[in-house]
Amino acid sequence: QLFSDFSKAKRDFEAINEFSRAGHRFELTARGKLNTFGLFAELFLNLTRPKGRSGAILPTGIATDGNSSGFFGHIVAKKRIISLYSFENEEFIFPSVHHSFRFAILTIGEGTDSVEFSFFLRQTGALEDERRRFCLTSAEISRFNPNAQTAPVFRTAGDAKIASAIYGRVPILKANSETGKHTQGLEFRQGLFNKTVDSDLLI
Repeated sequence: QLFSDFSKAKRDFEAINEFSRAGHRFELTARGKLNTFGLFAELFLNLTRPKGRSGAILPTGIATDGNSSGFFGHIVAKKRIISLYSFENEEFIFPSVHHSFRFAILTIGEGTDSVEFSFFLRQTGALEDERRRFCLTSAEISRFNPNAQTAPVFRTAGDAKIASAIYGRVPILKANSETGKHTQGLEFRQGLFNKTVDSDLLI
């Protein structure tokens, strides 16, 4: 009976996984390691009518995880994101959720090029502190993370302002999309010598 239950659960999971990937309904989030919060986020996006807005409570990973970068990059580029406020559950806003879990309030709309962010909040009242909130344009967001297409994370508006000034003056180590190499000709290595990569030198 236990094996039968396992087989059924495994089959259900594989069926949902295949449906999500092959159904062409979740073009932005049905990739990599599938997670239902990404699918729900894309569903909210697709159900939001022109000039309308929608809000959802999701794991903060919707804006910071690599698997969600396609979705986040899309709503930034298309100017569909209004705001994202990220919380830590350290003070148990949700009592039955682990204290270190991070979740965000994501607001979707259209036609705005200034996105308001706030991170590392522990209570909703912290949103009243203007020092904890900062705004970034889609161009600024892309400038911070041109390859990852994820949200830049700062604790305060002052941190965001300083980083924005630096990124406005200093070139980014951006990879060439055609060659995969960095425009400055840099090469990243795991340590000075690596037994795997440099095995021919260590014979």
